[in-house]
Amino acid sequence: MIKLHVNPIVLEQLRQAFPTPEGSAERQLNKYVATLEMFLNRAISWKDGHHAVFKWYSISTHRLSQQGGSIGSEPQIRIHKWLKNNNLSLIKSYIPGDAMTGTVSKVLLTDLVQIDDLVQSVIATPESLDELVNRFMTMSPEVFIKAHLMDFYDDLSNGRNIGMLYDSFPVDSKSLERFISWIPNATEFSYAKKYHHLTNALIIKIASGLCEGEFYQKKKLSIFGRTYYAGVSVQNIHKTLRKAVLGKCVEYDIESSVMAFKMGYAAECYATLPQKYKALTFDETFKCTISLIRDKQRVREEIRQEVFDDDFPLSLDKKMDCVKTALTAIGFGAKARLHGWYVSDSDLQRPAINEIFKDTDCRRRFVESSFVKDLMKEQAMLDKVIYANTIATNRHLLTQPEFLNSKGKPIKNKILSFAYQTGETKVMDEFRRLALDWNNVVIANVHDAVFFKHKLSSSRKSYIQESIRLDFNNPYWTFDEKEMTGFLLSNAEKAKIEQDEIDDWKMQDERLLAQHRSGTLPTFFGERVEDVNEVVIPAESHPSQSYRQETSAPPSFAIP
Repeated sequence: MIKLHVNPIVLEQLRQAFPTPEGSAERQLNKYVATLEMFLNRAISWKDGHHAVFKWYSISTHRLSQQGGSIGSEPQIRIHKWLKNNNLSLIKSYIPGDAMTGTVSKVLLTDLVQIDDLVQSVIATPESLDELVNRFMTMSPEVFIKAHLMDFYDDLSNGRNIGMLYDSFPVDSKSLERFISWIPNATEFSYAKKYHHLTNALIIKIASGLCEGEFYQKKKLSIFGRTYYAGVSVQNIHKTLRKAVLGKCVEYDIESSVMAFKMGYAAECYATLPQKYKALTFDETFKCTISLIRDKQRVREEIRQEVFDDDFPLSLDKKMDCVKTALTAIGFGAKARLHGWYVSDSDLQRPAINEIFKDTDCRRRFVESSFVKDLMKEQAMLDKVIYANTIATNRHLLTQPEFLNSKGKPIKNKILSFAYQTGETKVMDEFRRLALDWNNVVIANVHDAVFFKHKLSSSRKSYIQESIRLDFNNPYWTFDEKEMTGFLLSNAEKAKIEQDEIDDWKMQDERLLAQHRSGTLPTFFGERVEDVNEVVIPAESHPSQSYRQETSAPPSFAIP
């Protein structure tokens, strides 16, 4: 988060040039600076890390000029242009933008601007986190709001339905603060990555602090079937930061979701094979796809050993990530080609595998792997059936330009992506619906994963899984369960937190029982309290109620 301090000489010369109306120079310069701050703060959310390493920012100077205001009587002149004409520019182009390609400029700040960077301050002195955040928000809350909460603030101010437009999740502030104190000295991230992850962490910390501990994410519905969110969200932050913000909870995700989805069409695919191809059994025909569902760790490890030499300069985790990403890409239609191909005289189309395996020898070994070759054949058979089914049941796709090439022909991979993402969404919607029957409401969603505050019993999880398999006629839908502890710095800290929780529960139980026996038991949030054999259950936590109740009241938004 950035706050700018402009050399007083800029305002002084602007006043001299435009002395009337009184105060107009100050107002218009403040507007321009605020607009520039907004652009810079949005730029630091990008993943390129240029600002952290090279001190340049990717912004549209054209939009800055348009939105930065004007001054003077007719004809008015834009502040941006006046500053440039008078050698008082606050920015200078390092790499100009290109309207033809849609790229924006990369700009540097001039010597007329001093920068107050909250992220850099926290990296330098993480122990002063609260003091630094409070000083920044006291000095310029509008800078943060305009850059990161403007849509939410506008929607709230105009009485729009926040529940329809947004999803929110409760932020574990203590877990998040432990992450913030840890990342400045983390060795696994470059400085640019640290800056990016810490920026996201501070956005979530400050925004949730303004909204009673909840972080709001504006929904973006994709034509492909998924729900995304605008700006920073639980979906696009690093997995370690996600673990920190969600705290103690339970994650349920689909095992090998794209392969499981495709196997839902395997029976139809096998039934339509010519008789000469049926010398193999069903399981033999789809052995590679099935193994990626049932035994994916073994498969990935075998391919890693086949692709990478022991002395290849990547960590074991990075090697496994490459293999995992490449196999997933094949599931989404990537071609296992060794080289790219030209779609025109100058446009080289690179297969996704090229981007995953940068080393030519590693890429060759992956492409020539017997498992990968067999997997590609299986995927081609399944894709053919899925494509035909999707086109037959979704004729509207043939008229939507997003799914067509320049000649008006359907783009196969986009049709397949629509089929998969729509199928995935339906399955996860059903998982959430069934879980709600047992008072388990989702606190966060990440495509093929959901996060609950409480763990499902093994029998309930099995019931949900079997119900989904039956409802969708696909015995390959399988759900993995991971218990998350929040962000912990050490095993000793983990043990201390667990013991503190046990002690807190004991104290609460003892206090409630004492109040019950003395007849002074309070109500919770003004609601009735049920007494069941001396175990006190607030009515809003009763199993017949939703874990997080819906409310028509708008969320609180406290601006310092």
